Amino acid sequence: MLFRSIVVGSDFNVNPMCWILSHKIGNGDTATLDVFDELVIRNTNTEKTLELLAKRYGQHRAGWLFCGDATGRSRKTSASESDYVQIRNDDRFVDRRVSYPKSNPSVVNRFAACNALLKNAAGVRRCRINPKCKRLIDDLTDRAWKEGTREPDDYADMGHASDAFGYIVTRLFPIRVDVSGETPEIFGG
Repeated sequence: MLFRSIVVGSDFNVNPMCWILSHKIGNGDTATLDVFDELVIRNTNTEKTLELLAKRYGQHRAGWLFCGDATGRSRKTSASESDYVQIRNDDRFVDRRVSYPKSNPSVVNRFAACNALLKNAAGVRRCRINPKCKRLIDDLTDRAWKEGTREPDDYADMGHASDAFGYIVTRLFPIRVDVSGETPEIFGG
């Protein structure tokens, strides 16, 4: 049996906090993403979310990659240390790596990378999402741009789960631009 690292995409909010759990399968242009669970918790903080993650998957020993929202690097008034540092210092997660960018990728690039992974221009799907990930599926199904803009038309809790998913995708399957030919080509995932 092959054991894979759990890749956790985190969108830090108090209400709700959304974390997406996945495995990257394979490498290169044929690599895929298998989303197997989501944590959507109301009125919480990073410490409590880590407790739930450890309760569900703390026995996992094949490694962890935590990636997500750049705000996780910031110290919050509600915590003595940043979300990023809390995760980095949590010894319950064996062989963990923590990758939070200094700034978030643009929303346009994040949406493009996600769309390319879900189904690219050639019709290839490189992502599987477990049906129990209802919040993520709802986000990916309903989220759209405000008419005439490149700003998400989010309402209520819309966007948090798909943002967490997007942080995984832009970290593991970033948009690439090939400018070697006459016309630049954009490749997702």
